[in-house]
Amino acid sequence: MNLLISESVILPPGVITCVRDVTLYAVTFNHYDVLIETHDKDLIFGLLTRFGALDFVSDIVHPGEEYGVTLNNEPGGCSICVDCIDYTSLSFIITKLTSQQK
Repeated sequence: MNLLISESVILPPGVITCVRDVTLYAVTFNHYDVLIETHDKDLIFGLLTRFGALDFVSDIVHPGEEYGVTLNNEPGGCSICVDCIDYTSLSFIITKLTSQQK
């Protein structure tokens, strides 16, 4: 199953170390394929590579290209809804991922 993370929750004020924690947890404990949804693949690839947060990301895709559990900030259009992935939302995200384990 896929975990689709929108660029809107990764980009500042998102915290890249927290993004890596979410992807690590999703892959290790939920066995998700983590996909980042973005319109600018080069921007996200560069950002995640620069901070060493690409190791648990399976692919970077365009929005709507894949289906699965969504992590974004679109009201009514997300499985896990947060404004951004940061220290204050990390526990909430992990709890939601835990409740969706296969």
